[in-house]
Amino acid sequence: MMKTLSALLLCSVIVLAGCGKTEPPIVVDESKVAKPTDESGTVEYQKRTFTVNLSAPTPAWSVKISEVWVVGEEVWVLADLTQKKADMVAQVVTPITDSVTVDAPDIEAVYYIIGKTGGWTPATSPDIKLILNKDQIAADLKNGFQIWPKP
Repeated sequence: MMKTLSALLLCSVIVLAGCGKTEPPIVVDESKVAKPTDESGTVEYQKRTFTVNLSAPTPAWSVKISEVWVVGEEVWVLADLTQKKADMVAQVVTPITDSVTVDAPDIEAVYYIIGKTGGWTPATSPDIKLILNKDQIAADLKNGFQIWPKP
C-alpha cells in the first residue's frame, strides 16, 4: 500500500509541476484573416508586381509606392507623389515610375496617388485616384489590412 501511495504521490508531483508552465501566445497572421473571396470561396495569394507609371510636368516630380493594402475586394496601392524644391527646372514632360512585388490576392488593384489633386492630372487610367493625403481614405483602410510593408 505504501508503494502505491508513493507512486501516486510522485505522479501527482510530476503532473502539478507542469501546471505552472504557460503556453506561448497564439500569433495570428493578419494576412490570413478576412481574405477576399471569389465564387469558389477563396482567393489565391501570389507574387504580383504593382507599378505606378505617371507623366510628370517636370523632372522635379517623383513617385514612390509606400504601402499595399487589401480593402474589401480590392488591392489598394498607395504611392507618394513629391516635388523637389528647385529654383529652376526644365519644363519637359517626364515619365516617373515605381514598382513593388508583393504576395497579394489576385483581385483588382486600385492606385492612390497621395500628394496632388488639382491643377495637374497625372492619372492615365481609371484605377488611379489622386488624393491630397492619406487621411482621405483612413476610414476605409480601417476595414482592410496592410500586406506591404509588413506592419
